Amino acid sequence: MKIAIGGDHGAVVLKSKVVELLETLGHTTQDFGTFSEVSCDYNDFAYLAAKSVADGINDRAIVICSTGIGVSIVANKVAGIRCALVTDTNQARLTREHNNTNALALGVMNTSMETALEIVKIWMDTPFSNEERHIRRINKIDSIGRDYHIYKAENIVFGMSLKNEQYIENNNMALYTALDKEGVIENRKRLFSSMGILENQVVFPNQTHSNNVVKVTKNDGGKGFNDENGIPNCDALYTFEKNVVLNVFHADCVPVMLYDKNNTVVAIAHSSQIATEKQLVVELIKQLNQEGISSKELVAYVGVGVSDVDGKRLSDIVVEQLQACGVENITQSKENTDTDDYFSFKLNDHERHVSFIYRK
Repeated sequence: MKIAIGGDHGAVVLKSKVVELLETLGHTTQDFGTFSEVSCDYNDFAYLAAKSVADGINDRAIVICSTGIGVSIVANKVAGIRCALVTDTNQARLTREHNNTNALALGVMNTSMETALEIVKIWMDTPFSNEERHIRRINKIDSIGRDYHIYKAENIVFGMSLKNEQYIENNNMALYTALDKEGVIENRKRLFSSMGILENQVVFPNQTHSNNVVKVTKNDGGKGFNDENGIPNCDALYTFEKNVVLNVFHADCVPVMLYDKNNTVVAIAHSSQIATEKQLVVELIKQLNQEGISSKELVAYVGVGVSDVDGKRLSDIVVEQLQACGVENITQSKENTDTDDYFSFKLNDHERHVSFIYRK
């Protein structure tokens, strides 16, 4: 793995020993300093190390100061970072197994050199448990302070916008339902910029409740962001390219996000009642199969949807269709849109959420 490391003047000696240990264990390091015992601010170095992980440059970060408190606070201010201040080997193990931490904070005053190095070794060697309860809790952590739910798996990021952001009265994401189109565009800019995503990476479809599926590339980036000229007449998108952010709009309709276990493809579908009757996800899986992607290799997330369509939840019908196509790894939201927590056409809302997926 590629490990970023940073610390202040009090961390210089321990930091150098940690670098030696990591390289002995077969990892590569990027040392952001400091390299002198002249007094300096821990903030500068901890931030650079943590940001490099959030940006995908490094896999994990180790940050060090006298107590470990300051650097841990700085690291946790970086979106996407889960940093733990660890003082013993049991904490090192648990923070990886339960919290899937991607940053470790050490305090020179809190641990001996021997203990600190043992903490690093255990933290590096311990895998995340991948238990559903821990995944659920981590996703909730990553969504705090944002106007979207976000989920992560390996290099895959997916999620959906929320109905109300803390300071935004109307978080509508769809131009085709908007009276205030400039407000929608501002909502989109705020959402994607908060994730470090550029406008020219984002692709929107012009949804028509169809079973049409379109393969997109980086050349499609930016389509539909500032206008209604998205990918025409389609309700599902897929791509094999990195950093192409696929989106669908929805209220009571069910968003479906898919990726394969080999991290080569991502896909998204807007499975409305009409599109579900037309078996949109079946057509999407069929096209992915034709591209050489096995159904058994696919991982699907079936999002929130309307609670009752002819006596069944719409998302239950979508899950049945996925299973009939041979998709085995399916996670399904248990929530319904016809509540105050979501936009719902059934409840006379004209606004829409956006769901998204991309591969880093």
